[in-house]
Amino acid sequence: MSLISIVVPVYNVEQYIKRCIDSLIHQTYKDIEILLVNDGSTDRSGIICEDYAQKDKRIKIIHKVNGGLTSARLAGFKVARGEYIAFVDSDDWVSRDMYKRLYNKIIEDAADICMCSYSTVVDNVKYAKSIPVKPGVYKTDQIREDILVKMAGRKNWVEEDYLTGFITLKLYKKTLIKEDWFFSEREFFAEDILFNLHAISTAKCVTVINENLYYYFYNSASLSNVYRNKKWDQLLKLNRYCRQFFQAQGLFDTAKLRLDNALIGAVLGSIDNEAKKNNTKSFFRKIEEISRIIKTPGVIDAVNMQLSDDNFKRRIYFILIRAKLSGLLLILSTLRMKRIGG
Repeated sequence: MSLISIVVPVYNVEQYIKRCIDSLIHQTYKDIEILLVNDGSTDRSGIICEDYAQKDKRIKIIHKVNGGLTSARLAGFKVARGEYIAFVDSDDWVSRDMYKRLYNKIIEDAADICMCSYSTVVDNVKYAKSIPVKPGVYKTDQIREDILVKMAGRKNWVEEDYLTGFITLKLYKKTLIKEDWFFSEREFFAEDILFNLHAISTAKCVTVINENLYYYFYNSASLSNVYRNKKWDQLLKLNRYCRQFFQAQGLFDTAKLRLDNALIGAVLGSIDNEAKKNNTKSFFRKIEEISRIIKTPGVIDAVNMQLSDDNFKRRIYFILIRAKLSGLLLILSTLRMKRIGG
């Protein structure tokens, strides 16, 4: 068996870290090293990690000054000794046989990457999420056509036909990975997408098992669920990077609709971001920001392609964006955020 390095960034998760570590030390695949990267935690997270390291020699602790999620992943990657590498977020957990299943498949198919599907856990209820890629082995053109393009965004608003960029759903051959693929979440929103665009486009073989082996914990206090001051700029930068990437891959025409829909999704998400209850800006500053968002070049063109959308509520948003009615957009999103508790 080959050594698998599992990198876990840790920052102020004393409520959840035991659950995560327990799921790793009880893996049915035993030849692992668990790299707990304490990214400057100010709670008891670091102490908990040290306690586990005393009990299990496979656990190694890296203490570092806070630098963010990506810097913690990179710190773990740099010291990882395994032939294969995986990443787990510290408020999530994995099934007992996740790495046995991924490893056996990656060996069986001589693959560079093996990916699985996941479950989202909200209030102790698990919602299975199937990735839109059929189980099997993918090589060269199949990787580009059936996997890579689906990472550009959704093809339509009805089916979940796009592939999430989650770095945590995969086992990678370590020699495949380059250090400059670790893009900072402080620069890009959903930075995992960029990592996986590079990894998947470089891989000669990708194998897929559509089993829910990873448990993503929906934490309302996590980075993705609170107001982010630069969210639109980070999402726009992500979309522009993706456009350049697919252009360089010769796949821009194939991916364009998905990229346009991703841009619309970024607009809608950024409007909701302004409406979140922990955003302390004034009502008029929020309107100014929404106005800036919807006036960004390319937004109206993308929205114009969606005005026939069958979803009435979404179509209202599109009409208001097209009419540049920032105040009404803010009111509509504020009501929506109150309804869902955001």
